[in-house]
Amino acid sequence: MKKIGVIGAMQIEIDLLLDRLFSKRLLFLNRFLLDRTLGRNQNL
Repeated sequence: MKKIGVIGAMQIEIDLLLDRLFSKRLLFLNRFLLDRTLGRNQNL
């Protein structure tokens, strides 16, 4: 029982870490795309 609980907690922690990394990457991508579109608008 304890082993399953520890593994479950570890999986949840890993999932949270992955979610955090993924959201950071998405934020970076969104900012990059936004900068590109803004730069394109400024050039025009």
